[in-house]
Amino acid sequence: MDSLFINFIRRAVVVPLVAAVITVAVLVTIGPRAVAKTGNNLPDSTEQVATLDLTEFSLKSYKKFKQLKPGDLVATVECENISLGETAVVYDSSDKNNAVMHKASVEPWDNNGGVLFIGANTSDQFKQLHFAEVGEKFTVSFYDNEKYTYKLKKIIPSEEAKNLTSYIKDNTLVLCLQYNDFKDLGNSYYYQVFIAEKV
Repeated sequence: MDSLFINFIRRAVVVPLVAAVITVAVLVTIGPRAVAKTGNNLPDSTEQVATLDLTEFSLKSYKKFKQLKPGDLVATVECENISLGETAVVYDSSDKNNAVMHKASVEPWDNNGGVLFIGANTSDQFKQLHFAEVGEKFTVSFYDNEKYTYKLKKIIPSEEAKNLTSYIKDNTLVLCLQYNDFKDLGNSYYYQVFIAEKV
């Protein structure tokens, strides 16, 4: 009876315990090397810049936003730290593949205006915005106009569309990431708002 009990203990406790210790030892020594080789990091921003082809957009020289038509390229926005790459921003378009500049935006080179860009969380590059943290720097190139750098000061997790333009102030860049509001039975959205100031 005693030998049966000892064999049971050996099979039920000792063998699984030894197997678990060996498995943990293997994972601790080999695991980090395997993860490093897979390269499961965010894509490097230079890769994303290389994929942006501006020839697919309507390119038009402008000095005032009111000269633009829906779908015209307004600017490109970058943030290397979150691999945002070089993301195209178009004027007043319903296309969810690109970020869109809101009509209420004012030229930053004219009276220190503020701009509002809205992008969907499903777009290939703009969805990277949700990785942004306070302190990130964004560079906005307004096509053939000037280039500006903005520093992220505040993140508002959930806002309604009707309130977005209230965040446009002098020398600000307001970036909004659009999400479907599944709580609402209608086809509505809520927005994560990123407020940055010119540096």
